[in-house]
This record gives sequence, structure tokens and C-alpha cells, in this order.
Amino acid sequence: MKRKEVKKLTAALTVGMMLTGMIGVQAFAASETEIEPTASLTKVITKEANVYTPNTTFTFKIVPGTYVPGSEGKDTVYAGVSGGVYFVNQQNVNIGDTAEITSSPTLKDSISQSETEVTIGTARLQYDLSKFTKPGIYRYEVSETRENYEGVAYDTSVKYFDVYVVSDDVGNLSVDYAALTDKEDTSVKDDGMFTNDYSSTHDTLKDLEIKKEVTGNQGDKVNQAFRFTIKVEGATGECYNVKLPDGTFEQMISGTEKTISLKNGQVAKIYGLSASDVCTVTEDDYSEDGYETTIDGTKIRQTSGTISTIKGTKAQNGDVKVTVVNAKDVTTPTGIAMMVAPYVILVAAALVAGLLFFRRRRMY
Repeated sequence: MKRKEVKKLTAALTVGMMLTGMIGVQAFAASETEIEPTASLTKVITKEANVYTPNTTFTFKIVPGTYVPGSEGKDTVYAGVSGGVYFVNQQNVNIGDTAEITSSPTLKDSISQSETEVTIGTARLQYDLSKFTKPGIYRYEVSETRENYEGVAYDTSVKYFDVYVVSDDVGNLSVDYAALTDKEDTSVKDDGMFTNDYSSTHDTLKDLEIKKEVTGNQGDKVNQAFRFTIKVEGATGECYNVKLPDGTFEQMISGTEKTISLKNGQVAKIYGLSASDVCTVTEDDYSEDGYETTIDGTKIRQTSGTISTIKGTKAQNGDVKVTVVNAKDVTTPTGIAMMVAPYVILVAAALVAGLLFFRRRRMY
């Protein structure tokens, strides 16, 4: 082979090797990009239909787990290194070992009759390979901070986040696997769902019914609507759903008043009252129309209190019904005279007949 041809072949081989090397580097980089395991935590609220989600923030934290020595058939598990796993925001920026998911209901939120499970939001976990100095299985524990928001039954479960760090032949470290696992069986992946209940299931929320009754011989039991003002004072920003007699719903926010009207036999219902929510029900004054107003037998037209103290009838499940009665009775004097008159005439006739009878006997 000529020297010139050898040079060309050598150059071609060199270029080929360079291209192969570049492809290998790119393939390795792509592989590195793909091995970016993250896990997501999902906050779910279970509730009853017609109840708004709570106006609060849920906080999650991740901490190093506990060292577990290896044994036959089981691997050694190290406590997670500080900063090895962290939460990231939507822009993948490290936000530390805590994350918040906020529930912010508004009056414009649509409330479906069947919507009893609501996903509030997610929080993502990410590892930092630079924090690990040797291969091994590193364990972290993820949990939700138990707050004191009234009416919420918090999820108290603890989930594991395991990071598998491996080493190549020259000591370079990489993460081979990382995922949330079931605490009871670490071979099973966990879905990362934390579910809090906000309903009467845990005896936390109750409903209040307002019923109108009209009585008396002059009470308008068909046409007249009686106006009420209702108000709930609960946590700041809390929203409540009010069901009206026609089956439609209106919404109200904590600390504001709402006006409703009820006819005889009609009922309105306020959903989702927690233990310290103070509800006030006030009927307009109809005394000038001749009505006497009573609430569960007491001559008042306003009742106020929590679900446990407000005047009303308590159901077995803890819900309360406030019955507001408007009575209007009128005694008609002429009516009484007409009822008694026939008997008076009969008695008078009997007396006259008796006197005549005895008078005749004396004459004979």
C-alpha cells in the first residue's frame, strides 16, 4: 500500500474514533439525564358533597431515616445523608427539606354533588448525588406535619424514600434507583398520596338545617315568605355552601351575612360546620303583622352558637335542626256568641216551659 493511501486510511480511522467517542459521550449524557429519579407527594382531601375544601396549608418534611444493619437476605440500609434529598418547586429549584401545598377555596369554585375527593396539589422530591460519598442504600422518611386546622383529620403515615447509590470500576458514584416505598414492604413502590379527611366521617363536620313552620287560624301557610339573615363565623377565608328550598345552592364566606326566605314547611341547610364555627340565625320581626315567633318553644327570633350549643334539635349524627315557628291566632267574639247562643236559647226555653207547667198545676 502506498504511503499516501496509508495516511488517508489513518486519518479516516482517527475521525471515526473521534465520532464514536462523541456518540459514546452523548449516549452517556443521555443516560445520565434519564437517571434523574424523582418522587411526587400528592395531597388529597376527602369530604362530603356540598362542602368546600378547608382554607389552609399542608406542610411536608423529609428527614434522614434510621440505620438498619444488614442480615441474611437483607441489605444494609444507611440513614440518609443531610441534604441528599430535598424538595423542588415547579422550576426545579431546591426549596429545602420542607414543602407546602395550599388549599385556597373561593366562592367561585364549582361544587359537584359527587365531588367527594379533591386533589389539592403535589410536591416533588429530588436527590443530590454530590452529597453521597460511598455506595449504599440511603433511607429518608417523608411525612406530613400534623397541624391543628379544625375539622381536618390528618394523614399520620410515614413513607420511605430510598436512594440506591452505586459505584463503577474506578469509583465514580451514580444513583441507580430512587423511589418512595411502602414502609411495611420496601419492595413495593408507594404512590406518595397523603389523604386528609374533612367530613363527618371522623365526627369533625356537621350540618345545620333551618326549618320554617306557620301555625294559627290566621297564619299564612301558603304564600308568605319569611326572611332570615344567617351568618357563620369560622376560620378566616372559610367558605360554606347553603342549600335553598328549591334545590339550588348559594355560597357564603366566614364573617359575612346572607339573606334567605322560607315559606311554611320549607328548609334551608348550611353544610360543613366545624366544632367552633359560630352560626347565627335571625328572622325579621313580624310582630306588627300579628305573628309570635318561637324557636324550639322559646319566644325568640334569633339563635346563635356553635353546632353543639345553638338552640335546636340535634340528630343522632350530630347535625342540628332549628325550627322557627310563626304563630298567628285571632279569637273572634262573634264566633263564640254564635256557638253558645243555641244552647242559651234551649236552656231559656226549658225554664219558660217549666214555669208554665208549675203555674198551671197551682191553678188546678
